Amino acid sequence: HKLITPKIFVSQTVFDAHSYVPHDYYDVLKIRDKRWLDAVETCIEELLKHEPGDLVKLKDIEGAISSRFVMQNKFKPGIGHYAFVRWTPRGFEEILGVHYDSIDDLFAGTPALSTLRFIVNKTLVSGGESFHFDFKRAFINSDLGRTIYVKFPPGYKMFDEDGDELCLALNKSAEGLKQSGHNWLRKIE
Repeated sequence: HKLITPKIFVSQTVFDAHSYVPHDYYDVLKIRDKRWLDAVETCIEELLKHEPGDLVKLKDIEGAISSRFVMQNKFKPGIGHYAFVRWTPRGFEEILGVHYDSIDDLFAGTPALSTLRFIVNKTLVSGGESFHFDFKRAFINSDLGRTIYVKFPPGYKMFDEDGDELCLALNKSAEGLKQSGHNWLRKIE
């Protein structure tokens, strides 16, 4: 196999509409690419459509954790390249006793790869059928059991009619929180 050496550009920004992925919202604003601007707005609209919590004034909140946009350039046959943005709270900022009660609230059992291989092998050998299903935004369907305040990503601000900055009072799980996997497993049990 031939090793491919990545090209590194130090003084020059290489910009290709199909390969450039902004690092954060400030990059999106700097490049002013409509695909990425629309993808960010779609991400926030989809998030709020699932009613994960209320918008509250940030100035009234202590201990809000930050969040970020995860941006990816994806490709679908028939559609082509498109910008994809996912909002995620930064769970590593969560504090034991404040955002979750115990380490047990974080455990989410997942099968080992060898277990999955065993199941697939048994299914194929016995002539059985298997199927796969995926949940879009699965974690947002499970309750947190408490409210966690989350700021919007740097550069992206929401304001109320008084001009005060808003944050999200999250009462449903979200990808990125430490306890989301545990909450989702509890939901589907």
